[in-house]
Amino acid sequence: MEKVVIRDCILYRGDCLEMLETIPPGSVSCCFGDPPYGIGYQGNHRKVMAKQEMLANDERPHLEMVP
Repeated sequence: MEKVVIRDCILYRGDCLEMLETIPPGSVSCCFGDPPYGIGYQGNHRKVMAKQEMLANDERPHLEMVP
């Protein structure tokens, strides 16, 4: 995990699922996640994936981000 402090803001960079378990409830004002969401890129060619493959990474809800 990487921690960057800019004025009164703290940015964390790392694996979202691992990091969310370490952040105390009520201490976050904004959460930005950029998971792969089943985007199948290989070079400049976009690969079409079956719906089941696209959702394979979303097997459990990310309730850590729900207020």
